[in-house]
Amino acid sequence: MANPNRQFQVADAAAQQALVRAQPLATLVIAHEGALHVNHIPLYLDPARGPQGTLIGHVARANALWPLLPQQAVAVFHGPQAYVSPSWYPSKALDGKQVPTWNYAAVHAHGTLSAFDDP
Repeated sequence: MANPNRQFQVADAAAQQALVRAQPLATLVIAHEGALHVNHIPLYLDPARGPQGTLIGHVARANALWPLLPQQAVAVFHGPQAYVSPSWYPSKALDGKQVPTWNYAAVHAHGTLSAFDDP
């Protein structure tokens, strides 16, 4: 799972796929001609297609994303999240060195978007 701190990263594909299935509304990000485009699109994970599975979704032709396809993209799936107060750590009372943080789970799926007509 996505985290800049290596000790919090989860490489287990089954855990990542479970989060994607549980939270299918992805934040889809693409860069095109120097501009970022962001869409929120529900994506279905088909684990049988491709070595890591294939994400399948629907984009209406009226969506500004449609004419930009095919395109490299990142789909961000957001899982549970919570604020962690420094007061929750017993050591806070001893040395005061604890700081707040935010716990979260997220999966970043990188790939190429492609389109097909489904009349």
